[in-house]
Amino acid sequence: MINQNLVQKINKLTRNSPIFYVTNDAERALGLEKILNNFHIVCIDHNDMVDYMLNDGVKVFCLEKELGEKNVIFRNSAKLLKHELTQKYIKESSHSGGFLITFKISTAFEKEAEKLGLKVLNTKANLNRKFENKISQYESMSPNGIKFPKTIVGELGAIEYSSLLKEIGEEIVIQFDRGHTGSGTFFVRSKGEFSRIVSDFPKRLVRISSKIEGKVFTLNCIATSKATLCAGLSYQITGVEGLTGQEGGTVGNDFYYISKLSEQLKTRIINEAEKIGSKMKKDGYLGFFGIDLIVRGNEIFVIEINARQPASVSFFNKLQILNDQTPASLYHLAELMGVDYDVEAKMYNTENTQVVKASQIFLRNTENKIFTVCGSVKTGFYRLQSDNSATNWDSETVKDNTIFIDEDKDKPLVYNGEGYSVEQSEGGFVLLTQSKGKYINSGNELARIQLMQKAVDEKGNLLQWIRESLIAVNNYLR
Repeated sequence: MINQNLVQKINKLTRNSPIFYVTNDAERALGLEKILNNFHIVCIDHNDMVDYMLNDGVKVFCLEKELGEKNVIFRNSAKLLKHELTQKYIKESSHSGGFLITFKISTAFEKEAEKLGLKVLNTKANLNRKFENKISQYESMSPNGIKFPKTIVGELGAIEYSSLLKEIGEEIVIQFDRGHTGSGTFFVRSKGEFSRIVSDFPKRLVRISSKIEGKVFTLNCIATSKATLCAGLSYQITGVEGLTGQEGGTVGNDFYYISKLSEQLKTRIINEAEKIGSKMKKDGYLGFFGIDLIVRGNEIFVIEINARQPASVSFFNKLQILNDQTPASLYHLAELMGVDYDVEAKMYNTENTQVVKASQIFLRNTENKIFTVCGSVKTGFYRLQSDNSATNWDSETVKDNTIFIDEDKDKPLVYNGEGYSVEQSEGGFVLLTQSKGKYINSGNELARIQLMQKAVDEKGNLLQWIRESLIAVNNYLR
């Protein structure tokens, strides 16, 4: 059951002091907009989804919509918060202060919030850096019994390739301290590959680990004063050709494929998360974090900690609400707002890491440069149907917004209406897209599919129709 007592407490506290979720992309803020009375989404990107949410009664301020133009500022939450129109909206919406939350905290965001006299509902930026950065997270966590792959930390140019082979094996993973969707990660299989990276970054401090062959899973967690809460265990889909330009780039989450994990393995994953959360809380960290793990047989290896709201939280919030479970974002807010609540952590963690037949898959800019969206694909509900379904037979014309995923045009994605939230998809799926004229940095998202179905086969490979659909969308956006 959704914790209605907690909802009432937060609604009471925010009656005159709203919560403003400040973000580049409005999708990151979803999950509580229909539960909390005074919850506002403040975003940069204007697209179909923003218009649908406004029509649906969601409180949204969109800077690009207000200004009537794209790419008005660099996609940065601190810059968005600093903009005079944003501050005007916040002032007009609040009677006595308010609360701010953002996807990933920064010192600049904290400073701007302080100027505005608003309380930030994120952990501190210095703690985010400590646990987010690849090297400091390893150095903080490895003495606490967290099982990482064999790892060496050092200046890249000072490390001998021969010593790496002896200590951690022939296939290695080099990680820079910071990266985005795999952009700071290099998979090295030969001395020549290693030498090329060393020549480009000889003074770079790096974390080098042995490459573990196995399945990657991700888990959303909250470090709280009571316990570590876990929700949204999923199989992480990575490196799909045509959807990302990075070998280790994440392109989606499948919440059904976790059925491949035994209950014993799931329990061990939760235990690992609890150890990490306990260490983070001890150092003053509260709120969302995520962990990525590789499962090899009966072994578990932690490969990454994301000291922020994981990207799948907004989607999983919706799934939790559909199942009458308390969305994880509600506990994050309560913890940062100092609102007391009751939760049976063990029961919550067990119930919210069960199999859910749902998934989401991303299409990223695969080019090593900024891409400008030239075409137009409408956000909304779609179904993959037969060729006959794409035709208006009275006029013998193709239905509006149809997307053909093959040259013969016998596999159309047929548009079924406006929408942005998976619980309304009625057997089809939601397609979210960037709008025409938008600049998309390398590795950033061009489109995503969300569906109440599995996205991978028995071996964990992305279903071909989904890959083909997103590649077709990519072609329509060019």
